[in-house]
Amino acid sequence: MQFWDDNPHCDLDWFHDLLEKMIPLKKWWLSQVCLNVADNEETVKLMKASGCKGVFVGIESVSEETLKDQNKDAVNIVENYIRQTRTLLKYGLGIVGAIMFGFDTDTKESLFGNTLKLAEKMGITLLQTHLVTPYPHSDYFKILDRENRLITREARYYNGYTAVHRPRNIHPADLQEGFINIRKKFYSWPSVFKRMLKHNFLKYPDFLAWNAMFRQPNYQAVPGVDAKEWLKYLKTL
Repeated sequence: MQFWDDNPHCDLDWFHDLLEKMIPLKKWWLSQVCLNVADNEETVKLMKASGCKGVFVGIESVSEETLKDQNKDAVNIVENYIRQTRTLLKYGLGIVGAIMFGFDTDTKESLFGNTLKLAEKMGITLLQTHLVTPYPHSDYFKILDRENRLITREARYYNGYTAVHRPRNIHPADLQEGFINIRKKFYSWPSVFKRMLKHNFLKYPDFLAWNAMFRQPNYQAVPGVDAKEWLKYLKTL
């Protein structure tokens, strides 16, 4: 069962009451949550007792500057990430972490020097990566258009996996290449085993199965777009 709610724990009294009522149902469930759900260990205990198998969390970035610029710093606090994930893993909950690459405050070092290191220390089960994409008709698209920072207007490239704009502090080719490489490194067997050690050993079979399943790059599933060929083009800019 999936709760389609980005933050079901925003009202803790309601959420605890729901979880307690779910316990006798003996169902399993997943949900999207903010990482700060782990600041209340009693909540995590109830989530586990009520059948929670794992959570999808919007890590968004490992850069404090980027989080502040995107107004995410009130909830996402980098120095809390490891402690919060350890609490979730302590109760056997899998963690799918989502990170965005390509904000104007991002640099090569903040993205590709720090993201993998922290993800491994956090021990997240799976990593979902996307590139910042200024969808047509959005305010961000209009801003980039005025600043002549759009690379293409072809709709097929606006898929979350191919760089379509020029961030201020990183060349789009470096962004695309780093995006491809970080996912490859995260799902490499050395990284898999490093992260697995952060999990309860009883969860090792599930952990390995999920990582084996997700090793196939998600950007390869976009019809009519080859991310590596697009990278070759970006290097000519």
